[in-house]
Amino acid sequence: MGAPVDPEAPSRLASHDIDIAPAGVKIDGVPVGEMTVARFTHFLGQPRVVEPALKESDAHGNLPKTRVIWDTSGVMLCTEHDQMEP
Repeated sequence: MGAPVDPEAPSRLASHDIDIAPAGVKIDGVPVGEMTVARFTHFLGQPRVVEPALKESDAHGNLPKTRVIWDTSGVMLCTEHDQMEP
């Protein structure tokens, strides 16, 4: 068995209330506005960025996307030129 859990220890996960609705995304009750990495970073802190292994387009002309991950918040988004995927 692993080490016992200390109930007084801070969580490794960040606690954010994320609301995704047709009207837009809110984090902790505040509208995110423009869906960019910069805006999400403003709310969630620095992300981990995973560049695609291949930089060439597929047979349909689609380029691979960069993944932007806020590990402690459990949020992952795919981007193209800093714009979030719809």
